[in-house]
Amino acid sequence: MAGHATNNTRRRVGLVAVVITALVGVGTAAGGQPAPITRFSAFDSSSEGWFVSTGTNFSPADWNATGGQSGGDISATFDPPAYGIFQSVPGSPGSTWAPGNAVSDYGGQLVADVSSTDPTTMVYLGFFSDNSSVLACANAGSIGEVGWAEGSVPLVTDNIPHLIDCVSGDLLTGPQLVAALAGFQSMFVAPGVTDDNSITVGLDNAQLMGPETPFPPPTGTIARRLKFRYAAGKFHGTLIASHDFSCAAKARVTIVRKGKKPVYIATVRTSAANLLRYGGPATFSFKPRRIVSGSYYATVATKTSARDGNTCTAVRSAAAFVP
Repeated sequence: MAGHATNNTRRRVGLVAVVITALVGVGTAAGGQPAPITRFSAFDSSSEGWFVSTGTNFSPADWNATGGQSGGDISATFDPPAYGIFQSVPGSPGSTWAPGNAVSDYGGQLVADVSSTDPTTMVYLGFFSDNSSVLACANAGSIGEVGWAEGSVPLVTDNIPHLIDCVSGDLLTGPQLVAALAGFQSMFVAPGVTDDNSITVGLDNAQLMGPETPFPPPTGTIARRLKFRYAAGKFHGTLIASHDFSCAAKARVTIVRKGKKPVYIATVRTSAANLLRYGGPATFSFKPRRIVSGSYYATVATKTSARDGNTCTAVRSAAAFVP
């Protein structure tokens, strides 16, 4: 495609943020770190389970038997100001895009052929994850011509176009991208324009591909937050690792009473990450048989995520007072 116009990326991230609340990922990605996964839609015989969101409507994409870059394609008309996105939907009829652990796809690409009635249309490629609050995407550039153009986004964090979080506009770190890939759910393609005209956009040959030569993904440290309180005879807490939900889910939490010699109370496990709440918080509670007045706190030790290899930092809560 034409130039990547990175200076426009932050200004246009709202195009995607407008619709993400209606596009919660479907299904659960597999555990472990398998070989790179590949997903591909040629749209030669159907829409292959892709949907279109126009801001107010989320429905199967229109399929066209001819007119694509090579055979069929899918298309939609987008209206200002919300415009919208194309999205693969796992589990929908004809879908070839099953969720999966795509950690080993780090260094690969998202690719799509796109056409538009407005050649100045910018194209964003990205994906949804059930292991991170990050909505990874990048500006693949403008179409730049009437007809079809290929857009591609490298799944790395040291390239142009730069992968960002389409919600915040922040550049992604290697560990953040790796965590998001571990929960790969679906690909999206978002057209963005600078004027207020309706546009008709075609999509063909959408693909997730791994690197030609696999290499270790850049794992690293993931920060966590731990909230802790006592109410109604129970200790309650929430562990949050918004950039890597696997660092919050099923974690061991130790509850301690403060003192010259700290007193061990119990060890409990957090729940699975709540995918319906931002940040994927995991919760826990514990009801002691007997309780002594005083200050208590909770701790979670450092661990390595089995899902993506990131290091989850140790964390200690603020004190909770029991009267």
